[in-house]
Amino acid sequence: MAIVKLGPLFKDVHGKIGDLVFRRGPNGQTIVSRAPRQSRPKSQKAQKVMEARNEQKKKLMQAAHEYAHTAMTDPEMKASYEQKAKKQKKSAYHLALSDYLQRQTKLGE
Repeated sequence: MAIVKLGPLFKDVHGKIGDLVFRRGPNGQTIVSRAPRQSRPKSQKAQKVMEARNEQKKKLMQAAHEYAHTAMTDPEMKASYEQKAKKQKKSAYHLALSDYLQRQTKLGE
């Protein structure tokens, strides 16, 4: 390691400038090094499959939310779900949400 004595201007420098990182050493010296580079591994086939499944689940949950939201704005459906929700001690919205998901699961089988 080379030791370079810099003037008082660089005595209190710390942080990152471009590709260089300025650090304070344990004995008060300023250490200059290159910024670390992060490498990104290529996606594996299994990761791509999981990403596709997660995307499908996300779309399903969005559709379920839209259904439950629509059910809560329709007075007849809301009354029906609230009646069922009292018996099951759940919220009407979550009951509508689970109702949609159960129907979609049965259709998917």
